Amino acid sequence: MLPDIATITFFMLSLFFFVFVNQIEREGKIIELSVIPEKKTGKNIFGENTEVMDIGIMPLLYPEVGEVIKNAVAEKAGMKKGDRIIEIEGASIKTWHDMTAIIHGSPEKPLRLKIKRDENFLELTVTPEKKTFKSPDGAEKQIGLIGIGPAGNNVIKKYNPLKAASLGIKRTWDMVALTVVVIIKLIQRIVPAETLGGPIMIFQMAGQQASLGAMNFFLFMAVISINLGVLNLLPIPILDGGHILFLGIEAVRRKPLSEKVMMIAQRVGIAIIIALMVFAFYNDIMRFISGKTIP
Repeated sequence: MLPDIATITFFMLSLFFFVFVNQIEREGKIIELSVIPEKKTGKNIFGENTEVMDIGIMPLLYPEVGEVIKNAVAEKAGMKKGDRIIEIEGASIKTWHDMTAIIHGSPEKPLRLKIKRDENFLELTVTPEKKTFKSPDGAEKQIGLIGIGPAGNNVIKKYNPLKAASLGIKRTWDMVALTVVVIIKLIQRIVPAETLGGPIMIFQMAGQQASLGAMNFFLFMAVISINLGVLNLLPIPILDGGHILFLGIEAVRRKPLSEKVMMIAQRVGIAIIIALMVFAFYNDIMRFISGKTIP
C-alpha cells in the first residue's frame, strides 16, 4: 500500500489491461506513477460475482469521530464529534478499520475506550448494540454498532455554474441508472424484497440524515425524488409510465384501446400499487418490531 494521498480514477474493465498515469501528492511534492490494474473477481453491491480492475490500495481513515447518531449508544456513553479513539480494551487503534473490527465483533459486550478530546484523554465504556444485517444472498449476520461515523478527509471543490450543472446532470443520470438496476435485481430476487421500505422508513432515514447536516438531508431528498420519478415511469396502468405505454399501443394499432380494456387496466394498476404500499408498510412495521437494520 502506498503511503500517499492520491486521487485515482477506477475503471471497471473486463477485457483489457490499461496503464494509468496518476498524479499523486507525496510529502508536498507532485509526482507521477504508472499503474497497471490487475483483473480480479469480486462481488458487486448485489452480491454477484463480477470482474473488476484493482491496483491494491484502500483509503486511509483515522479513528476520528465525524458524526454521532442521536440517541445511539455512543451518544449515551458521552462520545462527541471530534473525539479520537486511541485504545479499545487496551488494544492500540491506528485506523478506523482497527476500531470497527473490534466493535463489529463485540455485540452487547461492554468495551472500554480511551479517547482523546482536544488535549485531554478520557475513558468511556460503550456497549455495542446488536444489529442483524441481511446480505444480498439472504444470509444474516449479527454485528455490534455504536452509532458513529468517520470524520474522513473531505475535499470541497467549487465549480462554475455550467460545470456544476453538467456534473449534477451526470450524478442524476447515474442515480437513475442505479435505481433501474435495483428494480431489475428485485424482480430477479437478487436483492431481497425485505429491503423495500415505505413512508416510515423514509421518515426515519430523513431524520438521521437531517441530524448529520443540511447537505446530507438535501442529498437524501434528491435521491428520494429520483427514485419516485423512475417508479412513476414504470409501465403500470395509472402511473405516467402506464399512460405512455397506452399511447405507444395506440400508435402501433392506429386506434385507441376500448374503454372496457382501459378500465380493467386501471383497476389492475391500482391493485398493484395498493399491494406494493401494503407490502412496504409491512416491511416497515416488521423492521421496527424486530429492530433489524436495512441491509
